[in-house]
Amino acid sequence: MGRILVGVDGSDGSQRALQWAVDEAALRAVSVDVVHAYKTEYIYYLDIPSTVIIPRHDIESAAQLAVGKVVASVDNPGGVEISVEMVNSGNPAGELIDRSEDSDLVVLGSRGLGGLSGLLLGSVSQKVSHHARCPVVIIPGS
Repeated sequence: MGRILVGVDGSDGSQRALQWAVDEAALRAVSVDVVHAYKTEYIYYLDIPSTVIIPRHDIESAAQLAVGKVVASVDNPGGVEISVEMVNSGNPAGELIDRSEDSDLVVLGSRGLGGLSGLLLGSVSQKVSHHARCPVVIIPGS
């Protein structure tokens, strides 16, 4: 059985990418694997004093909640099987590239939650499109 791999980060772009992947999976009669990579060893926000420490379980919970909302928002009338994998890794592109070897297709949004809003293509989409071991579809923004 084939599979479509989707990188989800909780952004609107990843929500559009997941919807596209589910629609495509229904046409191909394959499953969808959702991967979300997050990092708990360190986290920083420019607007929060550096003395604030966010507990590890809060970061994991926030990541699960964000991905859960995206998955729950998908219209899936064909009953496509969707599996979700949460990965404690600071390298989402690397995680997706590694998993692309066992996938038929990788689907990503063109831009996620990164801070460089002027880019036409986000850093994860850029890296995955260059190094994936299967075809990559990048869904443009709205």
